[in-house]
Amino acid sequence: MEINTQTAAETSALTASSDSAATVAAAEAQTLGQTEFLKLMIAQVQNQDPFSPMENGDFIGQMAQFSSVDGIKKMNTSLESMAAAYNHGQSLQAATLVGRQVVAPTSAAILTDGKPVVGEVDLSDSTSSLVVEVRSATGDLVQSIDLGPRSSGRAPFAWDGKDSDGNQQVDGNYYVVASGPVEGIEKEFSTLMGLAVKSVSLSGSLQTPQLYLQDGTNIGLDKVEQIH
Repeated sequence: MEINTQTAAETSALTASSDSAATVAAAEAQTLGQTEFLKLMIAQVQNQDPFSPMENGDFIGQMAQFSSVDGIKKMNTSLESMAAAYNHGQSLQAATLVGRQVVAPTSAAILTDGKPVVGEVDLSDSTSSLVVEVRSATGDLVQSIDLGPRSSGRAPFAWDGKDSDGNQQVDGNYYVVASGPVEGIEKEFSTLMGLAVKSVSLSGSLQTPQLYLQDGTNIGLDKVEQIH
């Protein structure tokens, strides 16, 4: 009986050790490699209770769990590689935009060398009289462009760089305000303007490209509507 008691005590200790090993395996499942996992399984087999051995289903369940975790880990690695390649491609694409003009959501109108400034009004509603005002950096009205009745959608416009009296304006920073009546109520609309890209930088943990524009603002590559 003494031998049986000792055997039972050893068996209980071994079972506790086995349970502890299983707990560690579950907690570190995402960091265990195949070699470590197999070592744990061998340890479980060697230390299992001979009077209550593990069922085959337990082994199969553990193998399935490991395969699942290992598969997810490999998939995450593949996705990270794809994301890195995508960001690298975006960075190369963004670098080619330096010195070129892009159309992006902004109200800034930069007059350069007296050349016409082009843009678009993003009409969320139809209006009976769409007007685009060109204003100086201090807010003074420079020119008013009447585009007439317009349906919802995009309405292109151009400013020739002159004021309402036909005088050529000096190069510099201006801005536009687009508005029109919608069901009897005056409403302002968003505008998209063409601006030169001065430089490109990478920001955030994902290293996403940011374009530094001619008006001093930064926008993401995804905000670019057109490239000229």
